[in-house]
Amino acid sequence: MDFKEPNDHLCLARLRSLVGKIGQRHTSAMSAEIWESEREVFNAREFDAVRDAPGFAAEDVYALLNPAPGASNVYDMRDVIARIADRSEFDEYKADFGRTVLCGYARIGGRAVGIVANQKINQNQTVAMGPDAGMNRIEFGGVIYTESAQKAARFIMDCNQNLVPLIFFTT
Repeated sequence: MDFKEPNDHLCLARLRSLVGKIGQRHTSAMSAEIWESEREVFNAREFDAVRDAPGFAAEDVYALLNPAPGASNVYDMRDVIARIADRSEFDEYKADFGRTVLCGYARIGGRAVGIVANQKINQNQTVAMGPDAGMNRIEFGGVIYTESAQKAARFIMDCNQNLVPLIFFTT
């Protein structure tokens, strides 16, 4: 499953959020000139700096990092995204699959974006397929494992098909 919600009300809210970020295509060559002059391809909405500000101050991102030389600096990329995304809202894609890479939809400055980010936190993962299926293993944060690569590839393809621009965060 790409997204999981505990009830119908939250499921509908998630669907509205996702559909609200899809870009728009023109349907004929004849309307292309009118389309380009009147509309953007990518989805954008009016941005209000007060109403749509992230829930956390951008400067707080420095508190997530240890400036000491050689420090491991293991942090949750969701905390970084919460300091960048409008209203700190992030619709995470396949949260329980390929957890060393985060993918999801957000808005930055009113513009819909897809975000792909390395997750720095080590993950306990149950192997889904193959000879080791059902066994537990530790996946090290920042490493792109098979499941993470599959998730990122599918998410990038979805963003491309839906005219959602991408932002990559790597560490």
